[in-house]
Amino acid sequence: MYKALKERWLRLRSLFEPAPLVVADLSHPQAERRWRAARALAGRPQLRYRAGLLALLDDPDPIVRDEAAATLASWGPASGLEPALDLLRRDPPAPRAAALLDLLARLPASAESRALLPDPAEPIGPFLSHADPLVRAAACRALAATGRGEDAQWLSSLTTDPDPRVRRAACVALGRLGNPDAIPLLQERLHDADPPTRDLASKALSRLEALAAAREKEEPEKRGNGESGSQGNGETESPSESPHLP
Repeated sequence: MYKALKERWLRLRSLFEPAPLVVADLSHPQAERRWRAARALAGRPQLRYRAGLLALLDDPDPIVRDEAAATLASWGPASGLEPALDLLRRDPPAPRAAALLDLLARLPASAESRALLPDPAEPIGPFLSHADPLVRAAACRALAATGRGEDAQWLSSLTTDPDPRVRRAACVALGRLGNPDAIPLLQERLHDADPPTRDLASKALSRLEALAAAREKEEPEKRGNGESGSQGNGETESPSESPHLP
């Protein structure tokens, strides 16, 4: 107990100290040293150390795995996303799979990310039915960060997952994906036995209902603008007859 508390204190203290770049510590026997080495590389892409960081995704310490994933994500899509996708397609063990999926969840949305991951459900989808609930939850987070509205269909069964951590992640993901078709799924979770799941479902539901209301409001305005435009020249154009830009 004392050893664990001491290690956590050292990690907390190091947050307020400059992190030295001691890359040899990526394979140090002490978890705290491995964690510090991974943290030292955050935001400093150096491909010669990428293999060492990827190896830490299998680290026995979950805090080290998390830091390695965060650092790789901070390197951007080209340096972090491509190797992560490659490893995901190799059926990794559960700890590495969860770390890789959390890496995807941390990557900033950008045109480069979308180009490298045009169909997020392809690499992420299989992990939504993984035997390990932590992997399923991580897959929900990854899909929430990288997916599109239509990807909400992949999460329908996870809102009733036996593990509350997965149900929570699924509710958050449905809210982020912004597909109003998921409203009934979230309404069911308002009566979930797990209080955090109920709370997250309520927040996600509020977001989707607001999006649905905004879209309903936009439709009459669009129709009104179209009608006023056609009345200006006395003609009504069908979409197929609209002029095309050269």
